[in-house]
Amino acid sequence: LSRGGGPLPPPADTPRPIIRCLKLVRFELSQLSHIEQQSQTFRARVYVSFCIEGGALDEDLSKQFDGFPVDEDGRPTNRPSAVWYLSQLQFHNGHDLRVLESKVAVVGNDLHLVQRLEGEFFERFELQAFPFDAQDLTVTLSFNCSISGNCPVELSCPSSASLSIDVTSFAFSDVWDLNPTLSHELSTVGACKMTRFPALRVRACACRRANFVLVNVAVPMGFISLVPATIFVVSVEETAEMLNIAVTVMLTAVAFKFVIAAYLPQISYLTLIDKYIQFCNAITYLSAVLVAIVGGLQNWVCAPTSAPAFCVRDGADFAHGLGLILHQIFLAVVVTSWLLLHAWFVYRARAAAEQGTEQGVSRADSREAEEVRKRNEKVSKSSPPKRRRWGLRRHQSSAAEDIVLPRFNYRNLLSLHASPRVSPRWSPAQSPAPTPATRWRPTEGIAVATAPPDPMERTLHRVK
Repeated sequence: LSRGGGPLPPPADTPRPIIRCLKLVRFELSQLSHIEQQSQTFRARVYVSFCIEGGALDEDLSKQFDGFPVDEDGRPTNRPSAVWYLSQLQFHNGHDLRVLESKVAVVGNDLHLVQRLEGEFFERFELQAFPFDAQDLTVTLSFNCSISGNCPVELSCPSSASLSIDVTSFAFSDVWDLNPTLSHELSTVGACKMTRFPALRVRACACRRANFVLVNVAVPMGFISLVPATIFVVSVEETAEMLNIAVTVMLTAVAFKFVIAAYLPQISYLTLIDKYIQFCNAITYLSAVLVAIVGGLQNWVCAPTSAPAFCVRDGADFAHGLGLILHQIFLAVVVTSWLLLHAWFVYRARAAAEQGTEQGVSRADSREAEEVRKRNEKVSKSSPPKRRRWGLRRHQSSAAEDIVLPRFNYRNLLSLHASPRVSPRWSPAQSPAPTPATRWRPTEGIAVATAPPDPMERTLHRVK
């Protein structure tokens, strides 16, 4: 039944879907804070603005109605308003979002969909190179309008779109270096392959400052792992004392690892600092094993009843000499392992730091290249058209680019093309050489060259 109680009329043809093109006008990321590696989240304030060109001239889009429109018979018209499209804007990786502003503004014949909000965003951090890592802080937004549905939406990010991030209000500048450029990616989201929704991902790059972790974790752990090298300075006969030092260092390393657990990310894979700590502990354990080997060999050599004939030679003197040799060898092994470990750590740290900043640098270069391309396009559009080959080109420039030609004589006439005050659009080398019997036809407002009777006495005249 219809709304009036009568029977519904025969079904009419369903209106064809109209693809609404939403162009990104402005995206601003500000008040970035609370970059948490434990929960892998960050907080930020987002301002986004999309434009529907010519939307103000469309009656359906201009309606101030946020519901889905239906006709008099209750059938959907599939012609929602811009307010309804704005209500379909979602942030997929957002949590606990608070909308500060949401409106549809009329700018000329266009409609601008504006929304400002703040909240928490989830981000899967890649911490393999911790604490020399760089993280992409991504904001993913989409419209709840299926591409294959009745109200499809197409997103675009033209080169004129403004993507900016507020670096001055960044509260964690002592912990992170925030890249001042943003990158974007157009994609689709959806749990089903048949139903996809248009999405836009905007990324900011933040590089961690590793000084805190280095001073409070790496440096103390490095010194703790170096202490076992002092074991082999003790007298050879003091095997129990050496084992006591080795066990004390091992317990110290284990206790220190529990203390620094709060500074390290709690993840299932090993980070760079985790590997460094494990290798430092391995050096400590290796020192204890080497001390046990030295003590065992001494006892074996000093016992004449159990030692082989070639080992029983002056008993204790031979054991003492063997212990000194093993101490020197094991000391070299421990020190060499410690040096190789730290050389490897420095190399990996520098490589990780350079690799982490590559993304931010490439984004900055891409944005700069895009700006240069825009300027070149403007210059190419404003360049003057070509004239006939035998004539001079008219110098069409704005008031800001007007160039006044200085007075030339014969000496500086040859350097006309290299002079920075002369327009590069014209030079004597580009103009055909005139014959003495003919002259170039003068053009109003520009400087032309004439052909006097003597070719060596050519001068430059200004024609009014």
